[in-house]
Amino acid sequence: MNTWLRYVNDFILLLLLSLLTEKGEIVHIVLFLLAGHICLLPIVKIGQNKKTWFVALFILQIIVCYSMALFSSISCVLLPFFFFLVYAKDNVSPFHKLLGAFLWFFCSFLLHMQFPSIWEIGLLILHTLLTLWMTSFNRNQQVMRLLSVTTIGVISFLIIPLFPYVRAGIAYAIQWIALGVGYILNPLFLTSEQNQTDHSLNTNLTQGKLEPPPGPTKEYDPFIIQCLTSLIIVIVAIYVIRKLYKRRHEFKLGRMSAYEPIIVGPEQESIQKRNRKLRPPNNAIRKEIFKLEKKLKPPFNRRRGETVEQWMERLRTEEDIYIQSNIIIEAYSTARYGEKEDSTLLQQFKTEAHTLYNYKKVVNKKK
Repeated sequence: MNTWLRYVNDFILLLLLSLLTEKGEIVHIVLFLLAGHICLLPIVKIGQNKKTWFVALFILQIIVCYSMALFSSISCVLLPFFFFLVYAKDNVSPFHKLLGAFLWFFCSFLLHMQFPSIWEIGLLILHTLLTLWMTSFNRNQQVMRLLSVTTIGVISFLIIPLFPYVRAGIAYAIQWIALGVGYILNPLFLTSEQNQTDHSLNTNLTQGKLEPPPGPTKEYDPFIIQCLTSLIIVIVAIYVIRKLYKRRHEFKLGRMSAYEPIIVGPEQESIQKRNRKLRPPNNAIRKEIFKLEKKLKPPFNRRRGETVEQWMERLRTEEDIYIQSNIIIEAYSTARYGEKEDSTLLQQFKTEAHTLYNYKKVVNKKK
């Protein structure tokens, strides 16, 4: 994967998330992203304590956005948070970033209650195509993914006219639920009115002597509410990041099988060997067999589809290795068909395995 293409894709992702969060602030968003990427360059060059520098950059971005009043109070926290999520962790796959873009695209539609602009849709399509291009291994896969995205996009645009009807149906259902709850609670309100004991309050209400409440003395200032909301978002974000960091060895999304590259040829075997994690078994004989097959290299190793008897015969005839093959065959049979521990057989097997290791060392020295 080209580094410059990855950074371009991440920039488009951040621009999309920012436009979905803060509507109509394209100039401030572009300046914010350019300044963030300029600060990102020395962090990447340093290469040490990157997470500490990213946390410091995150706090600095929030302070600058608040002090210069670039965005709303919530966006002053969310936009630096998006920047932190995209760049702070290196092992996030492009498909997980694409999944996050689609998720926030849907959430933005629900929050703003207006359909995203044509520029936001274009950025989402461009980010999707770049992600598929970067993760494709051959031309056939690129063509198949392009056709799939085109088909899904056409079907999605055909479904878009149905969105107003879906919203109207949800509002209609909420209305009927609210009416039902109101009918249920109405007897409780009537009972509370009949049990009213404050006669002076009732008299004042009936005679109209109750003074109206005083109006607001000054204009409403939403600064405190916005600060509390931003503080809650920061606390939740810190809590989530801390939990994910503690459970990073337990919680792994892994590879998405639907997006695995289809490779036909000799590369498939090497990629499977690289991605496969082998662990030694618990049984003593099986563990020694595991070590033997792991250490032996061609031409001494056991070939695919070759039985143990054929393997021993090939070593004897082609490689001129003379060992007690019956012990190795018996050890393989015991490990395959039984779970018992045979210490005598284990020691004999270790001796023959050590003989094979010595033959391998002699051949390597001759080369």
